[in-house]
Amino acid sequence: MTKKFFILPLLGATLSFATWGYFPFRASDEGFAVKASHFITFGDEDVHQFDLNARYILGSTLEIALMDLGFQFTDPSGLQNPIASLRFQFSEKNLLFVEGTLPIGSAENPKYIHAGLQHAFVLSQHFAWSTELGANYLINATIESNDFYGYSKITKKEGVELNFATEADFNAKPSFIWFVGAEVKTMVLDTKIVEEGPYWTDEEYAGELYDFGVRGFGGFNIEIMEHAFIEEELSMQIYGTGKYDYSSFAFKTSLKYSF
Repeated sequence: MTKKFFILPLLGATLSFATWGYFPFRASDEGFAVKASHFITFGDEDVHQFDLNARYILGSTLEIALMDLGFQFTDPSGLQNPIASLRFQFSEKNLLFVEGTLPIGSAENPKYIHAGLQHAFVLSQHFAWSTELGANYLINATIESNDFYGYSKITKKEGVELNFATEADFNAKPSFIWFVGAEVKTMVLDTKIVEEGPYWTDEEYAGELYDFGVRGFGGFNIEIMEHAFIEEELSMQIYGTGKYDYSSFAFKTSLKYSF
């Protein structure tokens, strides 16, 4: 068991935080929708996972979702920690959201509580632009081992990070939408890795105040039949310091259906 092994699962957990979307609800969104996604990344960490997602919109103001219910094939392999999410639209262009992981998957997979505000600046027939500002509290995790070197316990004492994301959507017709966006993350409280053995204690930082990362993403959404869509998304780490200083190039393919 190494500290590097313990840190890396955070790098490719998701393309972004798991809110279903950044935009206010439309009349056509009401009701039940499901999505199956295949996700793979290359870089400092290779991740390969498959997950199922479902959401239900009550009226035009409240979204209830369960996301990332699936399996990760790469190390650490096993069930993911699914995410329960609520989004509340309190005005035409503003939403509040809160989401958190359900700890039923592998111990090494990240656990967090994420909350914030989404705001749409422009909504028109062919163009939409929205932003998200959130705070992410990463929950402490502990792994115990008893190997050649004896008993040890590694605890990841998590900090807090802020995220700001923005996305613009373009469509010449409703059945085909292009989208492009970016997400910025920064640490506002330190993250530490503490290793305790029978005769020693070792501590090091895994994320420090003002560590900074930028990720870009883009793709398209196309309607293949009534109520059924395929979405392709590409993302990459553009810049990072400290905790976010890693390379990552990711693909995500999703099949969505609305009832």
